[in-house]
Amino acid sequence: MRIVHASSVHRWDDGRIFERQCRTLAGAGHEVILLASDAPGEKIDGIEVLSLGTARRRADRMWRLVNEVRRQVRTLKPDVVVLHDPELLRLVPGLRRQGTRVVYDAHEDYAAQLRDKEWLPAPIRRIGSPLLSRLELAMTDRADLVLTATPTIASRFEAQQPVVVLNRPIVGDLPPLDDLRADRANSEEHRPSRLVFVGDLRAVRGAHALVDAMHLINQRRPARLTILGKLTPVTLAEDLAGSSGWRYVDVTGWRPRGEVNEALSKADLGMLPFLDADNHRTSQPNKLFEYLHFGLPVVATDFPLWRSLAEPVASRYVPSRSGDAADLAAASLEVLDRPPSLERRLEAATRARALYAWETEAHAYVRAIERAGTTGG
Repeated sequence: MRIVHASSVHRWDDGRIFERQCRTLAGAGHEVILLASDAPGEKIDGIEVLSLGTARRRADRMWRLVNEVRRQVRTLKPDVVVLHDPELLRLVPGLRRQGTRVVYDAHEDYAAQLRDKEWLPAPIRRIGSPLLSRLELAMTDRADLVLTATPTIASRFEAQQPVVVLNRPIVGDLPPLDDLRADRANSEEHRPSRLVFVGDLRAVRGAHALVDAMHLINQRRPARLTILGKLTPVTLAEDLAGSSGWRYVDVTGWRPRGEVNEALSKADLGMLPFLDADNHRTSQPNKLFEYLHFGLPVVATDFPLWRSLAEPVASRYVPSRSGDAADLAAASLEVLDRPPSLERRLEAATRARALYAWETEAHAYVRAIERAGTTGG
């Protein structure tokens, strides 16, 4: 089958879209094309990666890029198109009329996420969230298949009989545990402790408490925080620069997967300081599983779901209070002062790689897409 994935929001090399879904379908023998903004316009890992252009403003993303998706899909004439953003749902009627099967992949609970957008005025969030939810449900009712990233998101689409495709790291892409053993054994002594946060850091993800906590941690022991991603929005850096903890923070921007893996293998602690927001309590963030796959101790906001996922495999899991820098620092120091042994970390990484792997999701995912393409869901 010819399968087109389209996103006007996510990076072309997004972990869920490109690394997991597109690569898996290409590996299963399908012709796979990815449409995304600022894409390289070349074939990568057997996938044709085509650009939608650049969105300089939100309006560009919502209108110009969506129209470009419509134009390119009409030209490509795929058997199946997988839409990854809610703004693309308005294309569903037209795609169905041209005979293309439509799959909607709900990465997050976007209606709940909208309620937590700090940059939107409160009245717009109150009105917009239920409106987005109703529109999303109405348009997906005409899709051939709905995929969701968590069971909680799936509960919103019960009438559409969604298929849950969990975000899990690709174990085959991870460095062997023997490499992790060597990295830890060769780690220099008397260096600052290394804390990491993977992904884009925002205020709602606990940016202020995390940076403030770095000042408190360094009053007890030298430590540095590496943010393996970017700050969103860009003005957040100016805001955080006023914190005494900012001097202990390094922001790398987006880095290739190999560099992220190298940083995780050398880190002492993975951080998940998300605020207590509607979209966070039932989420299953990729970074949690990335930390676990390297046997990293984790300090995270005290959400019961996260604890239930981490504690069976974690070398150490310490919950902290949402938005409380002092508690976040105390939880971090609890681990850094009494770090788990190398053997305990390796055992935790082994358990995590066995329990949380994309390889266990891939077969069901391919089967669902193939069924949607041949029978309409």
